[in-house]
Amino acid sequence: MVKYTDIFVRGLIENVKETVQQVFHQNGFEVQWSGEYDGKATRGSKGMHIAFGGLAQSHEIDFKISTAPDKTVTVRLIKSKSGWTGGLLGKRKVEKQYEKIVKMLSDHFSSKGIYKGIDPK
Repeated sequence: MVKYTDIFVRGLIENVKETVQQVFHQNGFEVQWSGEYDGKATRGSKGMHIAFGGLAQSHEIDFKISTAPDKTVTVRLIKSKSGWTGGLLGKRKVEKQYEKIVKMLSDHFSSKGIYKGIDPK
C-alpha cells in the first residue's frame, strides 16, 4: 500500500511550489519536475543502497501540488520506496526521512501563517 500525506495551505500555487523545492534542497534532495506542479525528490544512490543495505541511504518522495476550487493548495507527498531492500534499518531510515520532510513542510507553512492542516494516509 502506498503511503501519502496531503498538506493543505492557503496561498498562491507558485509560492507553494517554490517552498516545496526549497525544503527538499535544504535536506539534500534533488528535485526533478515531471510536470509543472509534480515531480520526484531523490537523495542518495539506489545502487549503493542495494549493495550496502541500510548503511547507504536512498530516498525517493513523489509529490503533486494542486489547487482546489476554494483556492486551497494541496501538497501531496508520496513515499515512493519502502526501504525494505535495506532491511529493517533501511525501512526505518526511509520512514524517518519521509516524516521529517512532512514535518518540515508543515512547520514552514505554519510559520508563514498559511497552514490549514494535514491528512496522512
